Parts: sequence; C-alpha cells; structure tokens
Amino acid sequence: MFDCGINLCSSQFNNYIETLKKHFILSQLSTTELQYVVNKLKFCTSEPESYIFKQGDKSFSYYIIL
Repeated sequence: MFDCGINLCSSQFNNYIETLKKHFILSQLSTTELQYVVNKLKFCTSEPESYIFKQGDKSFSYYIIL
C-alpha cells in the first residue's frame, strides 16, 4: 500500500524546502527550521486512487501530500 523507504537527493530536499515555504502553516518558519522539519519527515508513496486517510479517521500524524 505505502512505500516509505524513500531517500531524498539534495535537489529533492531543496525542492521540498521551497514547497513548504509556500504552505500557509509552515510559511513563517525559517529555512533552518524547515530543514529540520524535512529531516524529520517520513516520505512515502502510494498507489494511485488509494486512500491515505478518510474523513473522520483518528490521526496521530500530520500529512503533507504533494
């Protein structure tokens, strides 16, 4: 269902930093803080049309779907 063994190259890492700078919740963080966030993220892929979560599901995580 999910592949969470993804390693980022430096260009992908920088792309995620730039993308997160545009996110309304994360836009106030400094580049250093965003680097920390990206280093803590678990990157996963899923099959097309599969559910990540459904409305009403309990969650213990924050999902950023790109």
